Amino acid sequence: MLELSGLESTGSSSRLNERKREIEARLRARYKDFTRQDFLALPAMAEYDRYYRRFNKSYHVQLQLDSIVLNGKQLPDVSPAVDANFMAEVETLILTAGHDSQKLRGPIVIDVSREGDQMTQMNSASRAIRSGDMIMRDADGICCSIIYGQDARSPISPETSRVLYVAYAPPR
Repeated sequence: MLELSGLESTGSSSRLNERKREIEARLRARYKDFTRQDFLALPAMAEYDRYYRRFNKSYHVQLQLDSIVLNGKQLPDVSPAVDANFMAEVETLILTAGHDSQKLRGPIVIDVSREGDQMTQMNSASRAIRSGDMIMRDADGICCSIIYGQDARSPISPETSRVLYVAYAPPR
């Protein structure tokens, strides 16, 4: 976990966009002859893939990498705080999430979901969380699930000035 404060979460940054183009070029050069199966052979990807398969899901960072390297897509332009999160994921292959930390209430705990756990996803849909998923909880409930993503109450927004970045590693 890493918390940053005093952030400006609006607008576009030419320096950040330049950095995104550099990352995309470096990824395309590093993985130029890779197939989807080659990505899955990378140690970090293999661990996440193994974890996601337990839930019949695909690791979304692999899908992001596929779109950049195999399909020539660019990293999205959402906001500086969100863009930095995406950049870190594709560079490290490690799953991360960014939260508006002012919308979280302590204590904040990394946990494993249990039968009956639920969360409200970013699209405002209520979701039952399957038992055994790695999650983050605060005093108000589940804020993030590896499999189902982030909650609706703590995403980074234009008003966000304090961000909590969380990296999730699958258990072995």
